[in-house]
Amino acid sequence: MSGAEKWMVLISGFFTIFLGTSLGYSSGVIHVALLEKYNRSNLITAWVGSLFSSMFCLGAPIGSALVNSFSCRACVIIGGSLNMIGFALSCFAPKFEFLFFSYGIFAGFGQSFSNIGAVVSIGYYFQKQRTLATGAILVGTGFGIVIFPPLIRIFIDIYGIDSAFLLIGGISFQTCAFGAFLRPHKMEVKRHQVISSQFGVKEYLKLNNICSSLLDYVSLFNSNGFIFMCLSILCWSSGINSCTLLLPDFYASTGSSPTEAAYLMSIFGIGSTLSRLLTGMAAVDGGIDGKLVYFGSWGIVGVLTLCFPAIGKVFWGKIIYAFLLGLYSAGTFVLLSQIAVDIVGLDRFAAAVGMELFVSGIGFLMGPIITSKIVSAGSYLHAFLFLGCLFVVASALGAVMILFIPKNTQKRQGPVTSEDEGVSPEETSFIAH
Repeated sequence: MSGAEKWMVLISGFFTIFLGTSLGYSSGVIHVALLEKYNRSNLITAWVGSLFSSMFCLGAPIGSALVNSFSCRACVIIGGSLNMIGFALSCFAPKFEFLFFSYGIFAGFGQSFSNIGAVVSIGYYFQKQRTLATGAILVGTGFGIVIFPPLIRIFIDIYGIDSAFLLIGGISFQTCAFGAFLRPHKMEVKRHQVISSQFGVKEYLKLNNICSSLLDYVSLFNSNGFIFMCLSILCWSSGINSCTLLLPDFYASTGSSPTEAAYLMSIFGIGSTLSRLLTGMAAVDGGIDGKLVYFGSWGIVGVLTLCFPAIGKVFWGKIIYAFLLGLYSAGTFVLLSQIAVDIVGLDRFAAAVGMELFVSGIGFLMGPIITSKIVSAGSYLHAFLFLGCLFVVASALGAVMILFIPKNTQKRQGPVTSEDEGVSPEETSFIAH
């Protein structure tokens, strides 16, 4: 396989993440705009934003099944199309409740499919440096967080939220063009050939294969390490989505303008960009154990969040927290795929990543709702204390997870090439799945 192909996939994956999945971190800016237009309660409006963010992850098992049944390329193109349709429908929403369907579900699923297609494609092409390559494309998320919150705020100020939805749909639709460059890896091709030889080539059997893939997720929970990993993910996903969705409104409640709140989220994006890149570099080639980085980072985020109410009402405190929140939280997404391989092996890699993201989606959906209720019943002080505790628990569960990871997993998945087949054992395990 030529180096040019790998670079093309890397660049395509980067722009797919940048133009599509990073939009989820702009939900806080959209949340403020929806509050301004529809004048609904904070809790009800948070439901729409949290549904959009959660579908990004809840749709991952279906995205994994699409990858297994068709290809990473097809999954990304379907995702980009759903993104465009969802945001375009939101532009013409007849009433607020319609946004649950268009913005929350359609656009949310679009983000999910784009993300899983790009990440799994990188997993195929960069087996020896998977963490570094994943970190490189996820830098696109950081760039998106820097650029899109203030850009979307400008769209809203000039054209209104309805036209802003249409413009966002046009931007996200560009992921289809970059997804077309995700050429199927030879492992994908051979795997589908095996499936075709076993089940025939009739198209209706594709549906049976999707259902079979969905059933595979149940077997993942035979691993105690994977169970603790999912519990940890549930805690931090509930907390981080609450932060990104409600922080702009908190900033506005403490004297910042909506535009200032959007730029503060861009500072969060700067920290996220550095985090993704540095985490990928640190964890590659066994230099630093990614699992230690994982639970240590969430411990730091927990302490920062518990301290935030003391400094969050002054501008410099908002800047520091936004930057450090991005710096210590975003690297987690770089590590998820490698940790999944360490726990369950490469043969169930796609299914494990899909389930990790599915659990994240549950947290993304429920976290802002619970936090909004805490704000309504008490104050943002109580909310941040609650979120800080969630992050600390996520860190503790991550530490327990390490105790259950098989010590021979890394050795078993080593990049040794098979002379007979011309592929690595990793490729063989993918094909045989």
